[in-house]
Amino acid sequence: MKDVANVIPLRLSGGALAVYLQLPDEDKKVKKLKNALLAAFEVDQFITSRLIPGELPEVFLAALQRLSSLFGGVSERERELSCAFVTGLPDDIRHLLRAGSRIEEFGLAQLVTRARSVLTSNPFVSKKDAGLV
Repeated sequence: MKDVANVIPLRLSGGALAVYLQLPDEDKKVKKLKNALLAAFEVDQFITSRLIPGELPEVFLAALQRLSSLFGGVSERERELSCAFVTGLPDDIRHLLRAGSRIEEFGLAQLVTRARSVLTSNPFVSKKDAGLV
């Protein structure tokens, strides 16, 4: 097929079609369309990401960083990453982090270190709840 860009709108539906329809004609080429769709839908995944059982905090942060790199417009990237990281932690861990210190003043490295510390050494949080099993 020579002109894939002409077939793409026929295959889109829902939110993807809405993104396509709002693009100017010059952005409806395959590469630009792909980037626009990734940007639109990676934000949702970024916002809803959660630390999964067995996942290390460093790996979770790396996944968030990858997702945030796919969409533009984040002017305070470290702050956004910090919020997404803390929000994605299990409830007990998130509450312990917030109760124990002024986490809004922490950088990403400090947050990851603190989360790992709480995940591995807190007697009130089981390894299963911490996502380490």
